[in-house]
Amino acid sequence: MSTKRFAHTDQSIWSQADEIGVAGILIREGEHPLDGLVLAASLAARQRVGFVAVEVAVGGHPIHLAEKAAVADQVLSGRLILILRGDDSDILAETASIVTAAARARPVATTDGRWPTPALLDANSGVSWTTVRVTPTPHQLRLPVFVSGPGGQAAALRTAIPYFADVEDSSESLGEHWEEMKARFGTAADNLTRGAIRTLTGFDNSAASMLRSDRQDWGAELAFMQSDDAEWTRGSIRDLAARLQPRMALDELPDGLTEYWDQTQ
Repeated sequence: MSTKRFAHTDQSIWSQADEIGVAGILIREGEHPLDGLVLAASLAARQRVGFVAVEVAVGGHPIHLAEKAAVADQVLSGRLILILRGDDSDILAETASIVTAAARARPVATTDGRWPTPALLDANSGVSWTTVRVTPTPHQLRLPVFVSGPGGQAAALRTAIPYFADVEDSSESLGEHWEEMKARFGTAADNLTRGAIRTLTGFDNSAASMLRSDRQDWGAELAFMQSDDAEWTRGSIRDLAARLQPRMALDELPDGLTEYWDQTQ
């Protein structure tokens, strides 16, 4: 996990994320009264450097979701990460497939499933559409899309869209999942970003140990840290980022360096 992969979920820190030293923020589904993608776009002027990940529950029309994500990514100048969350693996897989296709510049068409695209409604009987294209397209050449939730691993195995692990997923189970992804999709699975949400248990070296374990066991590259600790403040986040970044930069630290850092920090 690189030194640029420490991110934060607490909205009180979001507008100050650049100066604190975190690489990005996560807007979790259901935790805020505003639509997550609208909220992400509203942060563009206050959080200028890091990425903004948004967790969105599936169930609505995938084309509408792709349109909102494209606009948010344009406002954020290409810093959006979209995490699609769902319980039903069929709905999640179909939504993720259509959103991923619609978030590209080329036209898209699907004929099967819940949401045939174009829908060919009676009101449009006089047109000859055979494809649709979402405009504007996202700012990024390829919008990062993940699947998550109870249906996430099964959806990932159907679509080759990466699963974003949650706090309850163990390193062992994730190792097994990514082995299955590799068996099904071959070397293409190696090109998928592997990420997770993890719970912070203290502002010490335990966080680095946990993230190192994830990196070693299943190849984690991106981690969002969350905590219910009342002391989750600007200062503690800055201190934690200072601890994590050098400790994650190397797979193994030279003898005595950790002890020296602990004495001087």
